[in-house]
Amino acid sequence: MMQILPTLLVCVLSASILMTGPALSAQDTYGGPAYDAVYDVIQTSDGGYVALGNTASFDPLLVYYDFYLIKTDAVGNLQWQKTYGSEGWESGYGFDETSDGGFILVGSKTDPSDNKTDVYVVKVDGAGDVEWQQTYGGPGNDKARTVKQTLDGGYVIFGDSDSFGSVTFQSDLYVIKTSANGDVEWETVIGGDFTEWSWGGMQTADGGYVVVGDTRSYSTPVGWADAYLVKLDSDGTQVWDQTYGDIKIDAGRSVLQTADGGFVIAGESSPSGSSVYKAYLIRTDSVGELQWSRTYGPSTQDTIVRCVRETSDGGFILAGEQNTLSGADKDGYLLKVDAAGEPQWDNTYGGPSIEFMYSVAITADDGYMFSGRTLSYGAGNYDAFLIKLNSDGSLDEDAWSDLGGGTAGLMGQPELAGSGSLEGGTPASVALSGAPAGAAMLAWVSFAPAVFAALGGTVHAFPFNNQLLVFANGSGEFSAATTWPAGIPTGTSTWFQFVVQDASVPAGLTLSNGLLATAP
Repeated sequence: MMQILPTLLVCVLSASILMTGPALSAQDTYGGPAYDAVYDVIQTSDGGYVALGNTASFDPLLVYYDFYLIKTDAVGNLQWQKTYGSEGWESGYGFDETSDGGFILVGSKTDPSDNKTDVYVVKVDGAGDVEWQQTYGGPGNDKARTVKQTLDGGYVIFGDSDSFGSVTFQSDLYVIKTSANGDVEWETVIGGDFTEWSWGGMQTADGGYVVVGDTRSYSTPVGWADAYLVKLDSDGTQVWDQTYGDIKIDAGRSVLQTADGGFVIAGESSPSGSSVYKAYLIRTDSVGELQWSRTYGPSTQDTIVRCVRETSDGGFILAGEQNTLSGADKDGYLLKVDAAGEPQWDNTYGGPSIEFMYSVAITADDGYMFSGRTLSYGAGNYDAFLIKLNSDGSLDEDAWSDLGGGTAGLMGQPELAGSGSLEGGTPASVALSGAPAGAAMLAWVSFAPAVFAALGGTVHAFPFNNQLLVFANGSGEFSAATTWPAGIPTGTSTWFQFVVQDASVPAGLTLSNGLLATAP
């Protein structure tokens, strides 16, 4: 039965016009007046996101970088932000969510007194508080770009180093394996007489490791660059290596292992006869033998990709950036291909100035979260930039957002949903299902919530600005409808959540999922 409750959907929303500013949209910036960027992003179990990069905006002089870790809710609202470092330059490049609910962060740390750079690793808990931190390296310059938690609970770190190679000032691939508390178990360097750079890596299904980058020592011709893939066993001993590319410049930026034991590498290539870079995708078998490779992008615009992820349909999503037609600016670039590398769609994202994009995460709704930095939007200089996209690459700008956080009771988890475009003068409604028959419920509405854990779930709509006692019908359902008022400013946000009486659980209460309404 439809219950008409204008107090729930009209009065409180009219008040919200006075009480709230614009909500964050599908494209959100973070940071301050100086340089800010995020290079990697993960969706967390609460439906929100954590992103890592670096920032100078919180330095008193706006000069020295620190690691920059931000946590948002499911729709991009900033929940907390943390910086890590000391006097000098710390740049965070890659991270992984750990089995204890925290995060392991890696990058580089440069001492301004001698400009020497070391690998810098910070372990934090789920709230971003430091548990331990370590530096690694030798007398030269060493940096890390990727880290993964390993099957034994430790960590493997991928980067490059000029501290340990046979040729002075020439970088080699650098892999470090540590215990769970950061103690080095082994480390290895891989390279020849020229420079090798590492951009990524992972633990493989056999317990070994694979590292990807580019090589000038083993390229054809020597001294240029080929994409480079190296397989290590579980002790860090090299098993095999392979190079890929044309006679010009090619690089591997990201690698993943596929279900058949082979590998997919994404990066960039400047093919013979071309004056521009193209996105480059390589598919290999389990020992790195080339199965196929493809390049993508227009002949007049540089297109590079830095990240590849496997999608639920067996294809791949590639993330990077592309020069604009004028060549003066760059936009974020996403390319979706099928399992054979055939393009399905590609899109660019950005504003009137420059965007550099570095990583993409596949989200629980089969969409994407795209991360990088923007000069087009934000508080000034470059700002950290996140873009939420649907599965087809379109901006995720649904008026209603499911924030998750519900808990199960007698009938499962109570499910709260909204409908309507939220255009002024059009119908809008909220509906709840999955409550016990006749259950008493508190409908909470909030304009500026502080998210916290409770009742085994996540509370999204508290402190509430309006609370209403309502009851489920005999089918455990409730709904409220109204006409959406005209004149609500674009971006006005209102959070809804129900607390449901349920005698079947120890606390006697369950939570619905949180629901966010954002006026278009």
